[in-house]
Amino acid sequence: MKKKYKILLFTSILFLFFSNSIYLSASESTKALPQISNADACMNYYNKVSTSPNPRANSMYAYYAYKDYGIVLKHGVLDKTDIKRSYIRNEDGYLLVGNINTKAAAAKINIGDAIISIDGIDFKDKDSNSFYDFPTNKKLGDISSFVLRKKDGKDYKVELEIAYSTITRADYKLRDLFINDINIKKNTYTISIYHTFRYWWEFKNNNTRDENHILYDLALGNLIFEEFPGHWYAYNCYPDEDDFKYSTLLNPSTYQVENLSRADKSLEEKKHSIFPYSKLEGIDGDRNAIAVEVDKKNVLEVRNQFNLRSFPFDKQKLVFELSDMSYGNHVRNIRSTLSTFVYLEDFMKIDDIPGWNKINYDINYPVLNKPTMQEGTYAQGIKVELEIERKFGYYIFKVIFPIILILLICWSSVWINPKELESRLTITIVCLLSLIAYNFVIDSELPKLEYLTVLDWIILISYVYATIPNILSVYSFRISSTNKILCEKVEGIAREYGLLSYIILIILIVILNANLNPTNSGSLISWMTIFR
Repeated sequence: MKKKYKILLFTSILFLFFSNSIYLSASESTKALPQISNADACMNYYNKVSTSPNPRANSMYAYYAYKDYGIVLKHGVLDKTDIKRSYIRNEDGYLLVGNINTKAAAAKINIGDAIISIDGIDFKDKDSNSFYDFPTNKKLGDISSFVLRKKDGKDYKVELEIAYSTITRADYKLRDLFINDINIKKNTYTISIYHTFRYWWEFKNNNTRDENHILYDLALGNLIFEEFPGHWYAYNCYPDEDDFKYSTLLNPSTYQVENLSRADKSLEEKKHSIFPYSKLEGIDGDRNAIAVEVDKKNVLEVRNQFNLRSFPFDKQKLVFELSDMSYGNHVRNIRSTLSTFVYLEDFMKIDDIPGWNKINYDINYPVLNKPTMQEGTYAQGIKVELEIERKFGYYIFKVIFPIILILLICWSSVWINPKELESRLTITIVCLLSLIAYNFVIDSELPKLEYLTVLDWIILISYVYATIPNILSVYSFRISSTNKILCEKVEGIAREYGLLSYIILIILIVILNANLNPTNSGSLISWMTIFR
């Protein structure tokens, strides 16, 4: 019995020993994160960055270095049912210049021009790799001869030298956009916009992709902790304006809005974010990188050029442009993210601009040389163009159609006996006064223009054709008693060709305007364009 008791006691002690060992081992392996708050972890990171002797931590140090001609091809979305980044071509199948990242190229070529040939090699229907791989077998300093085609169809030649393009790239993400108001009289539009600017610091530079960026290395032990053996955890930081400046992290959002008329500061919102990504287990990411983002929400009034010659059958372009006046195009380039194209595709499907239809959009990266800048220096930016078409139903049914009815009534006077002068004049003068009233309606919507719009021409011709029956009535009355044959002949011509000539003249005016202003003519009259 004692022997069994001893065995049981020994077994119990052994069980308790191993249980305690396992518990201690488990406790050790599941120890909590260091006792530090998210805010303190972020502040430690700011301190590390601001005191780092490595210039890549807080200076615009070259992130990309390419041996090329300083040209980036234009990209966008070709298949609107399958959103993916594609390279844009002109109607003849040639690739287009989308961005320029050297001073030399910026001085010679234009954004949007087509690349026809390089060193005599035709680039029609060639893919993007053919263009980017072209300088591979050439040496730095080699010169190539380019033939490019402008948007107006004219070709020109330039020589570009192969050099290193050393740039840092800022990503631009459009999150939300709403056109609050389009003021034709003031040449402005008001926009509510929510957009994000981002630096993605992944590696030292594109030639040393196996080396982490200094901002990621500084995050290890400050933002990125080992939660328990083999499992890591990362803090996200959301610094306020003062903390962000203190950290000395590069600001990706120092872009200025071009043609800004007014900004509502009371509605402005800004948020800074720092997101670590890592290959370490437990952290969401397949790359070692640090993303520095700035989110902005603004309500802005922007000046815009409107061409109203085809009014009310006109198309317009709303231009929202950001320019980089902090760094030259050879130092920093901006590029829209794929999600920007995805958002704009959805945005175009929403009918939310009163009085207008959305037709198309385009994103370009203009290179600017302003008078205040040093000679040979170029700023780079991003331009979002929204093409819209006026809904003309209101003007057809409430302005043009009533004017035609007024003219019909006015010319009905030619069927009244010429001797009834008072009756005829009553009709024609009342019609003329009605046209004057309609002119006031149109003037209230348009600025004082130095040219005539389509509607102005229609009203002007209507004035003339409303005046003719007045003169005709007086003339017919005068000759009705002295030359009855001539009177009947004049009245006959008026009845047969009066209204018909008015309608023909209006159609000719519309056709002429459509051909003189094809880019600003809406779908109702654009089909009349002979030369496209």
